[in-house]
Amino acid sequence: MGVRHAYFAYGSNLCVQQMARRCPGACDPRPAVLPDHDWLINQRGVATVEPSTGARVHGVLWHVTDTDLATLDSAEGVPVRYRRDRLTVQLGDGGAEAWVYIDHRVEPGPPRPGYLERIIDGALHHGLPQRWIGFLQRWDPAHYPHHLPSARYDPADSPRLAEFLDHVDVGVSLHGYGRIGRSTELLVGGRNRSLAVHLARNVRIPGYRLVTDLAAIPRELRGQHPDNPVNRPARGGAQLELSARVRGISPRSPLPGDDGLTAPAWELIEGLVAAARSWPLPA
Repeated sequence: MGVRHAYFAYGSNLCVQQMARRCPGACDPRPAVLPDHDWLINQRGVATVEPSTGARVHGVLWHVTDTDLATLDSAEGVPVRYRRDRLTVQLGDGGAEAWVYIDHRVEPGPPRPGYLERIIDGALHHGLPQRWIGFLQRWDPAHYPHHLPSARYDPADSPRLAEFLDHVDVGVSLHGYGRIGRSTELLVGGRNRSLAVHLARNVRIPGYRLVTDLAAIPRELRGQHPDNPVNRPARGGAQLELSARVRGISPRSPLPGDDGLTAPAWELIEGLVAAARSWPLPA
């Protein structure tokens, strides 16, 4: 038997039927994890990975022949479409070096027709974690409800909201937003700009940044309307706009932990707690 090469598959080569046709000498597939990388479908409609501290990509470690490896290079378009890197993946019994194909284009996009289905079928076949299957399924087209502007929430129609606003001195409201190219930005609006700056000092999420300059925040996301509930407390408040990625519902969000929360979500919670505890009370 000739030399065997370890190859880590995370895309459509999870599909055993595709690998049987493409690389008939491939054998011994084992679930493996590529640490410190993020998984996405890019603008070409295919899967790739990019470095991301703390993230994990689930896939399968195949062992392929010289001929199989040459076929993979051709199929993946090395070096134009993909490059082939030597990286360390994690198995149940330790680490192993493996070839990994990486496309440098990392602008997210929709999957090609039938592409995601092959990946998910392969992931299920190899028994990859259910949380990873759920992560992959996020890349299917999603239907989101219509947005209701905050200023439409009227305390006159909600005794509970009116009671809350009468009780608090300042407020912080959390909102969700989506803008192309801003998936790692948290936008801090609202009329209490001192509180906005205070939040930015306390909420620290690796890989994300808080934007407090109102001029750098889209007008409709600044939270400046006087009827916005966050501006109704005695000293106003701050509005924190969270991208889908930090909320844990984006295809680019990391996998949640056993508690159901992602690492960025926990960093957000801890930062908000720190901000609340250190905010000076009125004299």
